[in-house]
Amino acid sequence: MTTATAKSKKTAVSEAAAAPEVVTSYKGFDKDWKCRGFQYKVGETFEHKGKVAACEGGFHACEYPLHVLRYYKPSQSVFAVVEQSGTLARHEEDSKIASSRLTITAQIDLAGLIKAAIKYTMDRCTPAEGASSAQSSPMPSAARRTSRVKYLPIRSNSPRDIPRLSPRGVRRPGRPRARYSRARQQSARPSSRTPASDALPPCAR
Repeated sequence: MTTATAKSKKTAVSEAAAAPEVVTSYKGFDKDWKCRGFQYKVGETFEHKGKVAACEGGFHACEYPLHVLRYYKPSQSVFAVVEQSGTLARHEEDSKIASSRLTITAQIDLAGLIKAAIKYTMDRCTPAEGASSAQSSPMPSAARRTSRVKYLPIRSNSPRDIPRLSPRGVRRPGRPRARYSRARQQSARPSSRTPASDALPPCAR
């Protein structure tokens, strides 16, 4: 190994070690882009001189997007994607981070926070041991979803033949309506027998 190669490797290692940590997080503000009286603006970077500690000093934001809603109501606030660097101090109860340097990257709405929270969670998930790629996928494809339900043809347009979803996920035609019992049908029919007195002519009564 030459002296020039050794120097270049040492320089690369020192630069990597000296690179500051930058955390992408999410911060809330009031409608005027203020937080505790301090005015912020999208695209600008702010520096804090003094003690940096969670809930005590510094610029605060949350690494997990939905944790911002603990401190700012969606109906009364605006939110932004920020980058925190410099001196960092993490909170013990949630993902809140205090930093000495804060850059407001872009504004984000509530739907964006939810999407970012899903991505945050999925990026930190690992498939179970022995699980295949199909089992470890977060959501089955449309083809697999539709193949799970079997359909049977409708026999007629009668309401009782309308298919219904059975507990096992198979669509079957509806059951026919319950018929009257034989005894009930016989009682409902008019009697074909006539009394003996009615069978006689009027003169014989």
